[in-house]
Amino acid sequence: MSKTPRQRRKEKNRESILDAAAHLIVRHGYENVSLRDIAKQADYSPAGLYKYFESKLAIFQALQTRENLHLIKQFDTLPDTLAPKERLLELCMLYIDYSLENRAYLALVNNLSSGRTTKQQPIPANSPYRVFYQCVEDWVKADNLSLPNQYGLEEVTYALWAQIHGMATLRLNQLKNFDADFNNANRLTLEIFLNGIIQWAKK
Repeated sequence: MSKTPRQRRKEKNRESILDAAAHLIVRHGYENVSLRDIAKQADYSPAGLYKYFESKLAIFQALQTRENLHLIKQFDTLPDTLAPKERLLELCMLYIDYSLENRAYLALVNNLSSGRTTKQQPIPANSPYRVFYQCVEDWVKADNLSLPNQYGLEEVTYALWAQIHGMATLRLNQLKNFDADFNNANRLTLEIFLNGIIQWAKK
């Protein structure tokens, strides 16, 4: 069913508010953005924002969901012919590139909760982390790796996630003016990690 003009206007207005929030996060930092700032940037009154979002946190959460979906679409551009391990490596490199190009996304990951509190809880469907988890699982099965319970799929996924997130964060902050071949260093570091998992799992 096609959307009504009113629905399309509402969706467009929501997107403009999210665009304003993303712009301000990049310019001033996550913690320095107020609801009033977002309203001014989006050309709304603060009260007008409540027609679309119940709070500043709700705006940030909606922005994170949008960024997550954009990133997942980027993941989908990788060729289906890649072997699981190679796909995992390319996912990591793509994540780093996306984070560098979309600083608002990185700021949101640094400041918002994933919503999970235990490993038993399902990973949200719109989480890029879910894509990594599934790819790790595919790789482990394809290479017939035997992971112990204390360091299983979740731990491997977490370790990769922490590495690539840290790499992107360092590039945007402490190392933003440092001249080096980061792409090569990142790729080699990730390959060493994955090869180490293979050797360890096959002992």
